Amino acid sequence: MTLIIELLLKFWILKAIRAFGELGSS
Repeated sequence: MTLIIELLLKFWILKAIRAFGELGSS
């Protein structure tokens, strides 16, 4: 259970970083 939650958190964090990167570049 904990491993799945950690993977989901990492996935969302990476997604957020990419979103912020796109906003910053544009």
